[in-house]
Amino acid sequence: MSPQFDASPPGTPDARPIDSDAAQLCAVPTGADVGASCSNDGDCGSGPDEFCLGAADSWPSAGYCTRVCSNDAQCGPTASCSDPIGAAGTRVCFTNCCGLSDCGRSGMVCSEALAGSPVGFRACLPGDTSAGDGDPCTSFADCAPSSACSDNPFASPGGYCVTIDCTFADDSTCAPAGDGVCVDSDPFVGAPGICLDRCTSAGDCRTGDGYTCQIVGIGVSACLYTHADIGDACGSDAACGDPPWECVEDDGFPNGYCGATGCTAAPDTCPEDSFCAMVGGETYCIEPCTPGPVSCRFIEGYECADFGSGFFGCIDLDEL
Repeated sequence: MSPQFDASPPGTPDARPIDSDAAQLCAVPTGADVGASCSNDGDCGSGPDEFCLGAADSWPSAGYCTRVCSNDAQCGPTASCSDPIGAAGTRVCFTNCCGLSDCGRSGMVCSEALAGSPVGFRACLPGDTSAGDGDPCTSFADCAPSSACSDNPFASPGGYCVTIDCTFADDSTCAPAGDGVCVDSDPFVGAPGICLDRCTSAGDCRTGDGYTCQIVGIGVSACLYTHADIGDACGSDAACGDPPWECVEDDGFPNGYCGATGCTAAPDTCPEDSFCAMVGGETYCIEPCTPGPVSCRFIEGYECADFGSGFFGCIDLDEL
């Protein structure tokens, strides 16, 4: 078992260059304007495209009134239209700002980034300027403006604030409030740099959540959560990691299988880079694979099985 950090939080928006020509109008939102708090769409304006960003959108519970847009004129005099956000490339209105006092709401900061990705101008967005890399979090609002919250319980129990797209070997590009260290998240695929919580001993880490001080480079260590990989062989739950990790030893999983039972379609009920599937009337977290004779633990009888809808996973069909 080796130290690991899964640093691509689900829903992280696509990065885009900042538009330096965007209007910078500094005015605190009032009433149902863009940027006002909300609990449902009815709390926002009456236009057909008005809606409330909330928990269903992986947004903090205080909500944020906005509307879909294609240009700044559609956002009103105190807001601008963002760069495309997320896999769908949606553009929405965010309130303009020039400084922290312009946002007029607790939990809001004047930032050019949403969960670590640029929006194209300085905007009032959820964030915490006092948070450092590695701090606990439940959403990106608990982290620094240029950070995201990695909150999959199998990879980062209690949440872990992480600066995305830092400059490798330049720790000044990490969250200002902490002592983060910028490392290559995956140099083999050209992934962006990420900032981890620097440490010199276990006492520097959140040991109660299972984090330990691990070497991440020459003379550099960081707080990481140690766990096995999905689908690894195991003889006990502890061999896979702390709960919710399980060592599954049911039919179809000879010699143990690191994962979990009772999963659902929700992304945090399985380890990242796995999927939930029904096997023999029970749901399990399954290791994905590419069809082929040696893509799974073939010596132990595992094969890359077709679960339908384009999902292939490692399982021993002879045991079912």
